[in-house]
Amino acid sequence: MLVFLAADKARLDDLRAAARQWLAWKSIDADRDTLNLDNFQVRQIAAKLKESDETVDQRVAETYQWVLAPNQPRDNPTGPVRWDPIRVAGSGALAERVAERLKSEEALIPEYAGTRLRLDIDLIPLWRGTHVGVDQLWDDYTQYLYLPRLTKRSVLEGTIRDGVRTATWETEGFGYADGHDGERYVGLRAYELLAAVAPSGLVVAPDAAAEQRSREQAAAGEAEPGAGAGSGLGSGPGAVTGPGAGAGPGAGVGSGTGAGPGAGVGSGTGAGPGTGAGPGRPGYPGSPSGADGEAAAGAAPAGPALPTRYYGRLKLDSNRWAKTAADVAEAIVDQLARTDGAEVSITIEVEAESPQGFDDRVQRTVTENATTLKFNTTEFES
Repeated sequence: MLVFLAADKARLDDLRAAARQWLAWKSIDADRDTLNLDNFQVRQIAAKLKESDETVDQRVAETYQWVLAPNQPRDNPTGPVRWDPIRVAGSGALAERVAERLKSEEALIPEYAGTRLRLDIDLIPLWRGTHVGVDQLWDDYTQYLYLPRLTKRSVLEGTIRDGVRTATWETEGFGYADGHDGERYVGLRAYELLAAVAPSGLVVAPDAAAEQRSREQAAAGEAEPGAGAGSGLGSGPGAVTGPGAGAGPGAGVGSGTGAGPGAGVGSGTGAGPGTGAGPGRPGYPGSPSGADGEAAAGAAPAGPALPTRYYGRLKLDSNRWAKTAADVAEAIVDQLARTDGAEVSITIEVEAESPQGFDDRVQRTVTENATTLKFNTTEFES
């Protein structure tokens, strides 16, 4: 980002006078040997030179107090560049003061919400079809004056993470993908926390992301095993044949003969007498249950029991605890709460230590606030 720092005309004369004073003392100091000055005079010159130098620094800070930031309105992006003057006050280094002032005016943005990025992409618009590349998006924000000025690339990456992980990604956020193979988005993610945002990654329009997710979920549903009735032939060694056997994934029960040690697979259902030859494999769909030739419906072996309890503990940074707590609520608590029948409990523990001790005002305020917030336990100790 390029900005200009301009002088205030009313203070410019004072700066020039201070600069002339410093130049005069600097000239005397350079000619002290020629002027045959004694030690007292040399020390006096050194003191005056230091004093005038400090005065110049002070006058520079007082004089250069106007920041000129280039800007363009969104409704006229090809129009002339507008220079918005912003007055800088306070103390400290000029660069730091300018940066802080620009942040307060939102002319320089250290943090940006995913919802605002979505608005920018929709309103300009910045979509390239149904997505926009991360690298392309960064180029847009650093090139076009009508877009907000982000302090660094990591701000944009954090903004993308925020827009992807939000529960309202379809209306206020977007999806993210590692790439596009010409037919579908590869590594498409939405409503989850991204570990990293790659320069080659893609910000995906929510409509396109939702459509692909729905299509893939429907395809996965069709591929899952199901039950059906009808006649057909079981497949595999030791196939069961007969009017009760169906073809396809599922359980087949029917009359017929089973040959060999294998298991038949059938989707139909039926019952009847029959004979079977060879060792049966009970427990598999469509397989004869034994040498007596009785067929039985097979059931898949039960999988391992699912865990029924989750526990997590995280130590928070006291300077960023509110944002981290919000991240935990969205990335962990919300995910657990979506499970049917799940009961989620959250405990907040606050511990503080001060070598000087907490005065009466702090003790009274904290105790009253803790009572209002219905803390189970709250106390100060020595």
